[in-house]
Amino acid sequence: MRLSKRDAEHYRAVADEYARATGQTTIEVGDAVRWALAAGKLEASPQDLQELLGARMSAALRDHVARDREGRQVRLRYCVAVQTDSKDGAKAVQRYLWSHIDEAPEEFLIQALQQRRAQVRADVESLRADLEYLNERLRQAGKRPIQMSFDFDDEDDAGPVAEGA
Repeated sequence: MRLSKRDAEHYRAVADEYARATGQTTIEVGDAVRWALAAGKLEASPQDLQELLGARMSAALRDHVARDREGRQVRLRYCVAVQTDSKDGAKAVQRYLWSHIDEAPEEFLIQALQQRRAQVRADVESLRADLEYLNERLRQAGKRPIQMSFDFDDEDDAGPVAEGA
């Protein structure tokens, strides 16, 4: 679900206000939403409800998995993002098309896998940038940087650790 810049700023401001009001430095989004609804800082429109239900349906489709003969967990539903013109022709709109693996055309599956690979790559690049930024801040504070491997062939990877720990 994509938010407008204005909506994203509003949600971040509400989350920050909740954290200040409760004195918490880490927050649970569900708690913040309940607080904001009760305080009149958030409200749900019919469009919000449609987006919420659409997100839930997408999650159900994305999480539809099975085990193959080799015991690997594999997805049974695939998604492709496509750009289409808006109804008024003013701007392009991104839509998401879903298909079951047994019914999808081969071209659809190839496109779905290519898009998913691009998303994974972008996520790894973002994680690397976050790690570098955090480590700069840790070094400036005289603390040990976090070490993380980006070699995904290492099955025993326990995740990030502080250098020298």
